[in-house]
Amino acid sequence: MSWRSDGEFVAVSLPVLGAEAALAVLSRAGAVHSQGERTSGRSAVMEWRPSGELLAAAVKHAQPPTHVVALYERNGLRHGQLALRDAAYAVADLKWNATGDVLAVVLEAEGEAAAEAVACKVQLWARGNYHWYLLWERCLPRSAHRVLVQWDREQPHTLHLVSATAALSLGFAWATVVSAQATAAVVDGHELQLTPFEVAVIPPPMAATKLSLVAEERVCAVAWSAQGHVLLHTSSGALALVKVQRHTMPMAPPQLVATVTCASVSTMSTMSS
Repeated sequence: MSWRSDGEFVAVSLPVLGAEAALAVLSRAGAVHSQGERTSGRSAVMEWRPSGELLAAAVKHAQPPTHVVALYERNGLRHGQLALRDAAYAVADLKWNATGDVLAVVLEAEGEAAAEAVACKVQLWARGNYHWYLLWERCLPRSAHRVLVQWDREQPHTLHLVSATAALSLGFAWATVVSAQATAAVVDGHELQLTPFEVAVIPPPMAATKLSLVAEERVCAVAWSAQGHVLLHTSSGALALVKVQRHTMPMAPPQLVATVTCASVSTMSTMSS
C-alpha cells in the first residue's frame, strides 16, 4: 500500500484468481479510481513519485527469474519498467527522493543467496534518455539484518540508512564527468561508458566504448586525471585505475591498469550522469 503525497489516492495490490494480483488505485473515500493489469509475482512494495504522476511497484517474473520495478500512471496503465540486475535479490523497499529524480531500491537476498555474505543491497537509479542507470550501490552483510532507508526532506540528494549495525547519512552530488580531452564518462552499474566528443557525438545510453567490471562490482564514482586516465571507486570500496586509449574512432577498449582495495568507504559519493 502507498498513499500519494497529497493524500487523495492510495495504491494497493488486490489478490485475484490463483497467484495473480491486480494493482488498484482508490480515492481517499475508498472508491475504485482505476485498476491495472493482473500479473503473478506482484509485490505489496510500491511507492508514488512525489509529483504524483507515476507509481513504482515491485514485480517478480518466474520465467526467466527476474525482478522489475514497474511504473504505472494513475489510471492504471503501465508506463515502462526498471529491470533489476540481481535475480537472487527481491525488492524489499522503494523510496523516491523529494524531487523524484532518483529512486532508491532496497534488495534482500532470497533462496540460496540468503546464506551469502551480502544479505542486503541499497541501489540508486535514475532515468535519462528513456534508460534507467544504476548510479550507486552499497552492500550490507548479514549482520546488518534489514536496512531502513529514507531520503532527507530538505536535502533531496541526502539518503539516511539505518541497520542493526550502523546508521549513515550519505550525501550525493550530480557531476558531469568530462576529461580535458573532451571524453565523457557515464556510470551504469558495472559498466563505465566512454565517448570522445572531440571525434564523435554519440548520445547516451549508447557509447563509443565500455569498460565492464565483474558482475558483482558496481562503479560508484569517477574522476579523470590530467593525463586522461580514469579513477573508479567501486561498490566493494576498491579504487581502480583505467587507461583510456587515444581518442580515435573506432575507440579502443579501455584497459584496467591497477586495483587497490580500501579499508574504509567514504560516506560522500559522486554520481555521474
